[in-house]
Amino acid sequence: MRIGCDLDGVIIDHRGHQSLLLREIGFDIPRQELYKDKIKKLLTPGQYKEFQNKLYGEMSLRANAVLGARKALLKLKADGHEVRIISRRNAGASFARQWLIEHGFSKVFSPDTIHFVKSDMGKEVLCQKLHVELYVDDLPGVLEILKTPAHKILLSHRPQQHPAATFTTNNWPDIVGHIKTLG
Repeated sequence: MRIGCDLDGVIIDHRGHQSLLLREIGFDIPRQELYKDKIKKLLTPGQYKEFQNKLYGEMSLRANAVLGARKALLKLKADGHEVRIISRRNAGASFARQWLIEHGFSKVFSPDTIHFVKSDMGKEVLCQKLHVELYVDDLPGVLEILKTPAHKILLSHRPQQHPAATFTTNNWPDIVGHIKTLG
């Protein structure tokens, strides 16, 4: 199966740094309550852009992997699945590539399987071009845009079901188990 994965929030866990950056500007939000839509509501557009530049810059090199992501992705690759990163990043692609190497993900992703696009619609265009059959993202809005993948998985730390997702979970082992059921 051809699988596409978002990067931030799916493979890289930025919540610790998000919390730290928000505290620096006066917002104390527990890590488990950090969601992109909540952060965007708190900050002005200028603050949000600066927030993202810091988060996806050098600071991102110190971020943790999403729990279980590396092991699950290695398993999927060993099982014969083609796994790619298809991520929207306006800045920090070089830091993302470096993070993947430093955290052992180069065993999963070669440089030609890592793709950065400028918009969420760019994810759909690339999914179509690459014939992606399943996509994993942490944002329901992205899954709504995607039409090409038959299977869309929402990986979210917030308990929610979303109509755009064909499967919702908060962990990678569930994703691997679900993919096995798809054949």
